[in-house]
Amino acid sequence: MTTSLDIELTFGDWNADPSCNQLRIDDRQVRIEPQTMDVLVFLAQHPGQVLSKSELIQEVWDGRAVSDDALVVAIYELRKALGDNARQPTYIETIPRRGYRWLLPTEIHNKQTALELAQRSKPSWRAATIGMLGIAAAAATVWFLSSSEAKRIVPTTAPAIQQQTVETQTVEPQTVETQTVEVQMAKGRHFLDQRTPSSLHRAASTFRRVVELEPTFANAHADLALTLTLMADLRLGDRFELYHAARTAAEKALALDPDAARAHSALGITQLLFDWNFDAADQSLQRAIELDPEEPMTYQARGWLLSANQHHKAAEESIRRAIAIDPVNPSRYTDLGFVLNIAGKPRQAIVEAHNALELDAAFGPAYETISYAQTLLHDEPAAVATHLEMLRRQGVGDGPRNTLREAFDHGGLTAYIATTLKWLPPEEALMLRAQLELRLGETDRALAYVERAFDRRDWEILWLPQLQELAELRTEPRFSRLVRRLQGT
Repeated sequence: MTTSLDIELTFGDWNADPSCNQLRIDDRQVRIEPQTMDVLVFLAQHPGQVLSKSELIQEVWDGRAVSDDALVVAIYELRKALGDNARQPTYIETIPRRGYRWLLPTEIHNKQTALELAQRSKPSWRAATIGMLGIAAAAATVWFLSSSEAKRIVPTTAPAIQQQTVETQTVEPQTVETQTVEVQMAKGRHFLDQRTPSSLHRAASTFRRVVELEPTFANAHADLALTLTLMADLRLGDRFELYHAARTAAEKALALDPDAARAHSALGITQLLFDWNFDAADQSLQRAIELDPEEPMTYQARGWLLSANQHHKAAEESIRRAIAIDPVNPSRYTDLGFVLNIAGKPRQAIVEAHNALELDAAFGPAYETISYAQTLLHDEPAAVATHLEMLRRQGVGDGPRNTLREAFDHGGLTAYIATTLKWLPPEEALMLRAQLELRLGETDRALAYVERAFDRRDWEILWLPQLQELAELRTEPRFSRLVRRLQGT
């Protein structure tokens, strides 16, 4: 196994950097041997799965002839470095006569600046706003699990998970193979509802296992389709491939059960976010609601569709229906804040974002919603202060935050955005780059970024005719052509 040196891992309070074989927690650093790091990386890439000794040796030692003792020593050294207890493990569980299992959800990400790591958060389905600061946060952020993640409120849609959590505190955890399909589906839906990068990967793995065990189980295909649409939306892989896989899974579910509501919902989301086929998406989502009028996810998706079609009151009502069904999920409130901001109701959006913060005080999209609303209210100092507070809560250090604060103090919001973009790869945040170029008077360059976002089918394009930040482009023929293509005219 050759571990990529361009990745880092985050689990619990620990960070791991394979490039220097180093573990970090708070201000403490621990160095481990290269093969011990390889064992850690391979285990962490398969959370919750039992990996046999032969699998680990084959992967880490590249098939070389070594005894089990080499692996045992590596596991011992790894536990010692992490302060783990083999009898009451937090990180690595020994499964007698089977192998080992990694117990914590883990983020594996490309090495980036501290700002990017803390900023790349988009845990809700459509929670990130698309205003000047909102896109900065959405395009620049990834949501990382921390020790506080265990305190996140478990949605009422997954009661089986709550019971499972209690049971595993007192009895030997079940292996994946011995868990019932019902338990695995409940776990998968729990991961799906969290909507973080790591939880979505876990959801996809869980639903794929169920499909392997029960290939004719329509709901497993449907929930896999929903998971893949979210992964595509968060750009957790090639979006074209993920949307194609989502469509295939949804169509498979409908072939098995034409009345599978979640399959209609997944198909509708794909038709909206990727095909930009508003009529087909609405038909699919309304069919899903007819079949299951108590599924909040479908109402959220229809809220986006209605918002993109400028039916703002109906969009608000749809997402409020989702909240009525599931009032303890913060993403419902930030989705409502999103459509309220688009509808020109920033003060109401701020109220809904604070409702989300009551459920999770560190919920990034809530700060994004408030920050964008404050820009709409022409209160740029407050918008920047909110954005910086979000970064602080997400663990960004004083250095990057001070750099951004100084940029704003000396050059206003334009300098703040320009400084943010310096930390991003060239293909990130295309719509934000367009807005920045427009602020700098570079109309042609702004249009070029919008056209690239359009060709890449970025989700922000759905709201292209409504974006106030791009209002100056509406008289440009190139912009008008994009709007007509979006609307199918």
